[in-house]
Amino acid sequence: GYSPAAFPDIYLHTFPGVHISNRFLHDDVEGFRDHLNYAFVYGMIFDVCIYRGRVFGIAGLPDYADHVKYLTDIRARYAKYFYHGNFVSMFKEPVPAGVRSAKFVAENGDYIVAFWNTTEVDTKFELYGKEVYVAAKDVAVMEYNG
Repeated sequence: GYSPAAFPDIYLHTFPGVHISNRFLHDDVEGFRDHLNYAFVYGMIFDVCIYRGRVFGIAGLPDYADHVKYLTDIRARYAKYFYHGNFVSMFKEPVPAGVRSAKFVAENGDYIVAFWNTTEVDTKFELYGKEVYVAAKDVAVMEYNG
């Protein structure tokens, strides 16, 4: 599960290709977007079987459902990386404080970097020769040619 001190890179680097999910989010509680954004940036499967959803389905949690759809639509756009590529940890790449990132490499060598800005402030920076913009408390993806 997500916490500010969570460090999934070690697990994902040690066990490549293992599919994990963001368990322990049992309701659309305050901060649920942080949990979903965390799962997004590290390529985790979204847990949509949350407690209240068992009673009336995900449609009964419109904010949660909308955010899962938003993130799932981004993943679909970059399916060759998220669904068919490999996770690569980013230990040495300079990203601003409060931005979490992960690289996914496709079979042809192209790659993306998924970003999550955990702060309340929009941020811009350069990575691998491209300017990256990530809105406050949001995610972004930048595509690169291998």
